[in-house]
Amino acid sequence: MGEIRISPAKPTTKPFFDPWMGNGYRCARNALLAGQSSCRDGLWHVMGESHYGTRADDRPTMTQDVMGRLALAQNGYPFFDTLLMIVTGKARTDLDRPADWDGFAYSNFVQDVLPDDDRRPYKEHWRRASDAFFAQLAITRPKQLLVVGRTQWDNLPTSGYTPIETASPFGGDRIRDLGLYAYDVEGETAFTIATFIYHPSSRGKLNINDARQHVRTVTTVSCNIIDAIRRDDEGWYIS
Repeated sequence: MGEIRISPAKPTTKPFFDPWMGNGYRCARNALLAGQSSCRDGLWHVMGESHYGTRADDRPTMTQDVMGRLALAQNGYPFFDTLLMIVTGKARTDLDRPADWDGFAYSNFVQDVLPDDDRRPYKEHWRRASDAFFAQLAITRPKQLLVVGRTQWDNLPTSGYTPIETASPFGGDRIRDLGLYAYDVEGETAFTIATFIYHPSSRGKLNINDARQHVRTVTTVSCNIIDAIRRDDEGWYIS
C-alpha cells in the first residue's frame, strides 16, 4: 500500500439523536480507553440510516426508544434481528436479543426523522448527517463501524478517511470496501475501521452468510491495520 499520510477530521456538530450503547459495549469501550483490553476483540458500532415517524417522535432519545421497543423486544424486529444475526453469527432462533445487543453500539447516520419508509434522504439530510458523524464516533469510540446500506456508505464523509485494501486471513479475495477513519477527540487522535453491508431491504443484495464472514474478517484484520499506523514529526501515517 505504501506510505499514506493521515489527516484526522474534527467533530463539528453534536448529533441530534443520542447513540445507543449496550452496557457490555460501554464497559469494553471504557476498558479500551484505559488501555486494559486487547485489540483482538471486536468493538462494533452498527450504523443504520434513518429514523421514520412524525414530528412527535423527533427527540434526542429516539434511538434509545427504538432500540428498547424493537431491537430488544422479546419477539424482535426483522431489521434489527438481521443485523444481530450478522454481527453475532447466530441463527434467529438462537438470539437472546437483550444479551446479544449488549455488546454493541447502534445509531442512525441521518439526523432527521423521515416521514415514511418510501422517502429517501435528500442531499441536505446527508450533509447534516456528515456534520454529526465524527461526533457520534467520538461518543462511542468503536474499533469497527458497520455501515448498513451502500447508499449510506457512499454518502459518508471523505475527510479523515483512508481507503484500505488488504488480504483476508482466511484466504479468498482481498478485502475491499474498507477504510480507516481518523478523528480528533479532545486533542487526541482516534481510529475506527469502517466497512459496509447491504441493507436488509436491498432486494436480494444482502447475503447473510457472506455478511457474517465479512464482519468476522474485518474484526480479525482491524488490529493489523491499526498496528501499521505510525506517527512522526509531521503527523500520522499508515504503511
